Amino acid sequence: MILSCICYRLGVQAGGTDNIYSAFGYMIPMIIVIIWGWMCRIRISQRKAGDCSVWIALFLIILIFLGWIRDHIVNEALSGSIDYAYGRNIIRFLLYGELIIVIGIAALSLELAVLSPAPSTRKAGAVENMISLTTMAIVALIMTNEIHHRVLSKAVGTIGADRMALYSDLELYGYKAGWGYYLAAQWCCACLVGAAGILAVYCLRKGDWNRLWFPGALMLISLIYLFFYAFGVIRDSFRIHDFSVVIAYLTMMVVESCIANRLIASVKGYEPFIRHSLTPMSIHDMEGNCLIRSDTFAGLESYISDYAEGDICILPGGRRMMCRTVRGGRVYWSEDITGAVRLIDELSNTADTLKDRNVTMREEYRSRYRKKTLEEKNRLYSLMQKDCLEYIRELQNLTRMLADTDDREEEKTLLERMTVIGTYVKRRNNLLFVYESGGRIPPGELKLSFLEMLSSLSALGVKGAINYVVPENMLFNHACESFDSFFVIILRYYRNIRSVYLSLGKEADHHRLLVELCFKEGMGPTEDDYASMEDEGEGIYLYSKEIGGAGL
Repeated sequence: MILSCICYRLGVQAGGTDNIYSAFGYMIPMIIVIIWGWMCRIRISQRKAGDCSVWIALFLIILIFLGWIRDHIVNEALSGSIDYAYGRNIIRFLLYGELIIVIGIAALSLELAVLSPAPSTRKAGAVENMISLTTMAIVALIMTNEIHHRVLSKAVGTIGADRMALYSDLELYGYKAGWGYYLAAQWCCACLVGAAGILAVYCLRKGDWNRLWFPGALMLISLIYLFFYAFGVIRDSFRIHDFSVVIAYLTMMVVESCIANRLIASVKGYEPFIRHSLTPMSIHDMEGNCLIRSDTFAGLESYISDYAEGDICILPGGRRMMCRTVRGGRVYWSEDITGAVRLIDELSNTADTLKDRNVTMREEYRSRYRKKTLEEKNRLYSLMQKDCLEYIRELQNLTRMLADTDDREEEKTLLERMTVIGTYVKRRNNLLFVYESGGRIPPGELKLSFLEMLSSLSALGVKGAINYVVPENMLFNHACESFDSFFVIILRYYRNIRSVYLSLGKEADHHRLLVELCFKEGMGPTEDDYASMEDEGEGIYLYSKEIGGAGL
């Protein structure tokens, strides 16, 4: 940096830019900026901040190159080698370019301050959008200056020979600044102030103000230089170098000071952290040469081999060696897995215990299930015997009588009675099972019981019909009362009737059972049942019974 400044002053004293001193005065800063930008991209760990630093370096190179060309054009115009008006037009457009580049550098510096504390996955927010929109608006104002002349306008006069006595380059070049020029300068100053404010807030959160002194001092110097240059305070004789080179040096020093004071995250300063790390680790290049290792890695070098990425080596003492390929080399580290191994053993023992306990509980559950099933069967069997014990015993007697008789007519009589009683016992117990399952008797279930009884009578030569108009569920005792009443009548008269008609329906607050019997000629109901039946003539008798009561 000092060498470039010396070369620049020697070139000025030599009387122009067409000398080796002036060339070196601009080439050395360009080389420095190129190397600095490449190093920033490698050192800055935050990806977006690293990209931002590369753009700043690119803009600085363009700025220095434009300054070099501008300086050359000015000297050519002073010496009379080129036409004054032609040189003046070229300088105007070069000034546009320099002003745009300086604004871009200031905006990128503010962007760098915003991105540095943020993670790489952070998306652009309102602050970044505001910076971009403001910068683009000022750039558009500069690019349209040929229309409105609010940034630069022509001044009266020509380029003077007494260059050292002039206060600013604009007067030297024959232009005067407009409000757009000062707006651009104020935006650059605002970007510097904003960057300093963001870094100050970051230091306030961390509680470490010492990191801000040096970067803050450099920012203040840059701010003062921009202010003095924009308002023409700096005389040409006071300059140590061209404006573009000074801006480049100040920008690099500010960014470097931020990196050195850890305001911008970088890979610098990790060597002590790795050496004193409690995790044994070693970093090697692709040829296997050790670059750096922690003190706790001592004694583990013999276990390093030509690992592939993701390989795991179990070490004695409950440790494991792992390897990962990174850019430019490999990282080896060792982990203590004794706790994990102990936990796995405990989980394995717990799993075996739970498995044995599960087998025991399964067997216990099966035993309880079998016991409950047997108890339920016994309970249901007891209920069946309680309700149908009389007819079950009668079926047993009829079975013995059937086995003892040889008379065909008696066999037929016994079989007919067994058919009627067996059908009743079956359907009666089925109603009990349905009740145990659901609590009420569905209308279709009771109807099936009546139909099966009529089907049994049909096998005995008795015709039957049914009219069942009960749409809702019935209580168990009401259903049983209906079916029991029908069975008692059928069991008493099935040998004396030709047909039977059954009707069960719901009236206002109860159900009504109607049984119409058509007796064979010369037969009728017994004297005990005659009073409960209504004689409808021609051997037809109607039996009626009210089932249930209020609340059905």
